[in-house]
Amino acid sequence: MDRIPVKNFFKRKYGNELLIDLIDMNYIKPSLAQQPVNRFNFYCITLIAEGQEEIGLNDKSIMAGRGTLISGIPGDVWRWNRDTQLQGYILIFEEEFLLSFFNDRMFLQKFPYLQRNRYTPLYTLDDKLYERICLVMRQIRDEIHGDEYNFRKTSLQEIDQHVLRAMLYETLVLIKRADAVGIINEKESSLNRYVEPFAKLVEKNFTEQRNIQFYADLLCITPNYLNKIVKQTLGKNVKSYISEKTVQEIKNLLDYTSLPVAEIAEKMHFESSSYLVRWFRIQTGITPLQYRGRANR
Repeated sequence: MDRIPVKNFFKRKYGNELLIDLIDMNYIKPSLAQQPVNRFNFYCITLIAEGQEEIGLNDKSIMAGRGTLISGIPGDVWRWNRDTQLQGYILIFEEEFLLSFFNDRMFLQKFPYLQRNRYTPLYTLDDKLYERICLVMRQIRDEIHGDEYNFRKTSLQEIDQHVLRAMLYETLVLIKRADAVGIINEKESSLNRYVEPFAKLVEKNFTEQRNIQFYADLLCITPNYLNKIVKQTLGKNVKSYISEKTVQEIKNLLDYTSLPVAEIAEKMHFESSSYLVRWFRIQTGITPLQYRGRANR
């Protein structure tokens, strides 16, 4: 495999554009059997109802079972078992589905678990909260597909998108009540008006641009000020933040593709493969090939 497959949102699955969907895990199992590793370009809330097994998310392994909720954001790399036996729901949506209604470009910042600097993507729900979120997800499913779960039953004209937005908002608020596996610092998660746009710009450009001046210019602020607010909010400076993203992407390419180091260097816009090897070793203590060898053991 020479790249990580990207899963795009099928906006016209039901005819006209609809930027939300509720998918039963059984529906995606044939696809996972063919491509167990993939990257989503949309938001994804996965709720496990039955089974217990390991799921990979970026560089973490998650033991998922009944009541496990996993928050995914655009750019995350997921790794599933080819023959996964997990049962549950996957709620997917585009940012615009909510922003077009709430008219607040910073709306999703209200939810720490949807931020790029989230402490953990993993939540463990108690029985009461699990049942309530399950109920709302089933209501979303029924609004899209009809009272009897059938992917081709309901036409888009019969779907009330305002109702779907309300139910999605309810789901997101309920998840905030969950007990995370770890401690989420709400203060650090309250990104200011520059840091979240900075994080989005990095997500879009870090494979080509790793210079602080580039991002400061796009945000119309000075590099020193950008460093200061990123350090205050994310706990690391701009260089460290971009370096971590770069290391993770190189690891993803080493783990999930067969690309040689020279092609990874070209893809990540390093001057040469030898420069990438030196840089990666400084960051991780090992070479890319040593990392790939460990991962394949």
